[in-house]
Amino acid sequence: MEQKIDLLSEMKSKYSALSHGKRILSELEYAYAFSASEGHLYDEEINKAVLMLDKLSQMQGTILAKDAQAIEAELHDLSVELKKTTIICLGHAHIDLDWLWGYDETVASALATFRTMLDLMKEFPDFVFAQSQAALYEIVNKYDPEMLQEIKERVKEGRWEVTAASYVESDDNMPSGEGLARQILYGKKDLARLLDISPASLDLYFVPDTFGHAETLPTILASSGIRYMYHCRGKIVPDLYYFKSRSGSEVLTLREPAWYNSEINPESLLIYPALMSKYGLNAFIKLYGVGDHGGGATRRDLENMKEMDKWPLYPHIQGGTLHKFFSLVEKSRTHLETITGEINKIFPGCYTSQSALKEANARGEKDLFEAEMLSAMDFVNGQKSIRKDLLDEAWRIHLFNHFHDILPGSCIHPSKEYALGQSQIRNADLSLIKTSLLSHLASNIHLEGDFSSDRNSVSQGAGVGFMSKEGLMGAESSSGPNRAFLLFNPSGMEGERVCKVQLWDYFYPLDCLIAEDGTGHKIPFEIIGNQQDYFGHRFYEVAIEASFKAYGYKTVILKQGKKGASSYSQAGPGWWREEEKRNFVLENSALKATFSPVSGALIALFDKKSQKLLDASQGFSAFFQTEAESGDDKRMSAWIMSPSARTVSLTTNVQVESESYKPSGIVKRLTSSVSFGSSKLAFTYSLNGEDAFLTLDCRVDFNEKGISGQSVPSLRYVIKGAGSDEGIYKIPFGFITRKAEDGDVCSQGLMASGEDNNLFGLWAQGKYGFRLINKEMSVNLLRATSDPDPYPETGVHEIRLRLGILPKGTKPSDFSLAPIFQNSEVLALPFLPNKDAKGESEGSILDMDGSLVLSSYKVSEDRKGILIRFSETEGKKGNEMVKLPFIPKAAYLCDLEESIKEFLTVKDNLINISYEAYNIISVYIKKD
Repeated sequence: MEQKIDLLSEMKSKYSALSHGKRILSELEYAYAFSASEGHLYDEEINKAVLMLDKLSQMQGTILAKDAQAIEAELHDLSVELKKTTIICLGHAHIDLDWLWGYDETVASALATFRTMLDLMKEFPDFVFAQSQAALYEIVNKYDPEMLQEIKERVKEGRWEVTAASYVESDDNMPSGEGLARQILYGKKDLARLLDISPASLDLYFVPDTFGHAETLPTILASSGIRYMYHCRGKIVPDLYYFKSRSGSEVLTLREPAWYNSEINPESLLIYPALMSKYGLNAFIKLYGVGDHGGGATRRDLENMKEMDKWPLYPHIQGGTLHKFFSLVEKSRTHLETITGEINKIFPGCYTSQSALKEANARGEKDLFEAEMLSAMDFVNGQKSIRKDLLDEAWRIHLFNHFHDILPGSCIHPSKEYALGQSQIRNADLSLIKTSLLSHLASNIHLEGDFSSDRNSVSQGAGVGFMSKEGLMGAESSSGPNRAFLLFNPSGMEGERVCKVQLWDYFYPLDCLIAEDGTGHKIPFEIIGNQQDYFGHRFYEVAIEASFKAYGYKTVILKQGKKGASSYSQAGPGWWREEEKRNFVLENSALKATFSPVSGALIALFDKKSQKLLDASQGFSAFFQTEAESGDDKRMSAWIMSPSARTVSLTTNVQVESESYKPSGIVKRLTSSVSFGSSKLAFTYSLNGEDAFLTLDCRVDFNEKGISGQSVPSLRYVIKGAGSDEGIYKIPFGFITRKAEDGDVCSQGLMASGEDNNLFGLWAQGKYGFRLINKEMSVNLLRATSDPDPYPETGVHEIRLRLGILPKGTKPSDFSLAPIFQNSEVLALPFLPNKDAKGESEGSILDMDGSLVLSSYKVSEDRKGILIRFSETEGKKGNEMVKLPFIPKAAYLCDLEESIKEFLTVKDNLINISYEAYNIISVYIKKD
């Protein structure tokens, strides 16, 4: 048989230029593929036909049309069998949003592609086209609304399949679970509005180019009304399978067996007989279309389809949809393999590339959560002051930047600049919402005391735009000796927390300054450093240590007391002297951290509660390290990580700044700096209040450059001697345990590893590339790739890390509440009290005591209630009692689309929630 196939190949090389020659030779080649899929049932007949054709062609020196027809007639019975099968051809355009071009080109690409597809549809009545990404339809609506009307007509005809269910083709590893849920919620809402279709019809998750998929994705999809998934990348899995999460949720999934960009020609169809046979189908789907930059189906493709469908020894070639194909798969009741676990990893360089985009994503997640929580609190209090237009705009910007070439950093510099520019708009939207809602809350709080103005003061209005890292626009509103602040704890962590406020233009005696809460109880505080200047104003930075309820707020007043009554302290040099060469120590009631006076490295850590000590006896130390990858791959360094060629520990020539050393007070700290290459790193370890973890703030002036084919330099933070042979990592709506391996893996800002039931925890805000090998934990902070952006990291970066020992028995669900892993700071807003207000000076908007992890507390999409969402991360079923600050009228379980599914029992302000293992639990609460 192999000789016959070789003979066929030889004839193809000679006669494929002839239309009838190409036809019969392609038919015979496909016939062999079909026969092989049927246990070589038709090989003998096909062999005879090949020999006959060879003989005729040698006699005539060519293949005549009548010869081809004779062969087709000879194989009539095989023709009948072949025509019982169908290859469903679906044209589509892979339009990468802001990849190797800017947004203006994305708009041009989308409009030109869609215009071409609509024009071809007029010419080819059997042409079926598909397009994903709600953001693209929004572009058409904005720039060419008349074209959108044409698209709507084709959608209703069934010739334009809307493969979009998400706002963009998102990355599936780095966005939070809430972010992925909103991709679908807002994608469906926008598509239903723009195309006048039912959201229920949008049940396909189309992500051909996304770089891997989280283990929890099927849970998110199933709870969002998604039944099918189409993808191409990730670890090797079957072509057709059920993708199943630990929750039990699953989606019928097609992994593209060829490539999502391809053309229609005889060679491209040869794989389908085997696929149909393998899965017991009489049809399979073929996606085709040219270009990563738009394009879609071509005239060549459509003419080939029309011609090849007429070939007797060929399957039917016809246009169709992914929905039609998935329906056939379901009807066939074919047993398909079930795949569990994550479909990773691919392109681990994308966990670190273009770090500014990742930092912006982390800030967006934090600010959106806080803005929605404050909006819900305002709604509960009977107000409607939320700016829904700004919140909607902020979400769409945030979701757009989840695109699989934006958030992963595999884009050029203009694309990054556009995304970061849009992020500034998002930040402004959310800052306004958070500031206005906190101001509204503050206006209702009653405080005793004199807050009258000082006619000689210049403080009122000071601090405009100052240090808005926490996303507030709060300028000083007072001008007298007494200053009020509203503090809001946006986390589920209750207890003592340290926050910082600015005391503007305060020219009153500091030795009389005291801090009190709204009930008159004194609160510890300290002034950090000396008075600073800011555009004509002066301020002190003040650290306040206060006790907070989970998701709670309270008021604090800085005021004048009796002379000498103040307990404030100021930072100053510590006891260390150069000649003593003693170690630096930061210590409180929970933790003792020891640092080398030479290298600035953390060399010992003692957790007093667990009595766990990590020191040199375990090979423990924590420090910064540069790494240079070999750069073997001359292209795609943003995607692909090369083997490490050289590492250098930044423990020599370190300047440990003894004058900054402050071993006592509310904020204890030590600052060091070191130069490397053309860059400089300054880093400050601090121990705040009674925290059981260290905070590490870094400022990196990074000027390293990757050289194509030679080197990819990076900066890492490394902890030696603290890990084990496996680590725990954060994924969307959950956690995953992975074995140690030599290479970066993705985690949403945290990892934990360790032995003897004590875990060492590492949290890095806006970082996603973590590594665990030989008990060494590390996080990739900055990585200077050369392609496609040759200068992705040049500039100043501010990075925050936290690290510490987690107590025995720490569960994954505890990670979301553990202080070390909190991606939040206390929000502080100065305000001028309203003397006529009657509201309480402190309170909480949610109280829960269980293992569920809160991911969202928001006003419902219908604006009639509150939506609270949790995830179960420990693999246990159970009940959770949630206490609200109001008595609801009713409560229901709902899905991620906020469709009501089940009534919940409500007693006074308590809601009892039953849940299953690894599920996402959404609760819709009616207030009135």
